[in-house]
Amino acid sequence: MLDMMASYPKGDDDFEMKAAGFLGRKTLQRADSFDVMAAMAARHKRASPFSPAQVAMGRFYRDLVEKHESAGVKCSSLESLSQRSAGSGSDFMDAVLRDRERIGVLRKRIGSGSAMVVRRIRPSDRESRASIMDRRLVDIVCIEDGSITDVLRAHGWVREGETAQAKHIKALQVALREALDRMMGPVRRGGASVAHFGTGCLPVF
Repeated sequence: MLDMMASYPKGDDDFEMKAAGFLGRKTLQRADSFDVMAAMAARHKRASPFSPAQVAMGRFYRDLVEKHESAGVKCSSLESLSQRSAGSGSDFMDAVLRDRERIGVLRKRIGSGSAMVVRRIRPSDRESRASIMDRRLVDIVCIEDGSITDVLRAHGWVREGETAQAKHIKALQVALREALDRMMGPVRRGGASVAHFGTGCLPVF
């Protein structure tokens, strides 16, 4: 539950922020896995485990994959595409292929590394545990709306009726943050470029 805020005039030359929901109502928003983890951290008076940029990257990846998969369901054959007009059919396929390429780039940045490896723990503690790949970690949390505990349980790191160990949760949070950072790509710092078009006066700054 949240309030949508907007800026309203106050007096002759001032503004103030007020709730802008329809008829004064609050907005109901479905919480995803990032919202749940942030809420859990807030209850323990801790900062959110993920930065706003990392959360935005995870949600962008989820939206992109869902969009691409829904496009495939709606129009899964070339015959149905050929029934469209030449322009719209081509535009549709271009968009689908562009999304697939973007997903491929993001998954390549995630890499094929492991967030948690079984061989790094004592043989007596291995039991039925399986290594957790970075890609699977990202997919469970971002696309499947699972929690870190869900990831651990799916790979045998949490026994039936027990809770996940804090050190394992922390390790996967670190691995997920690093994966989301890689998905954002390299960040260029300290550089600026300016382009001027036309024959008018150049800007003063």
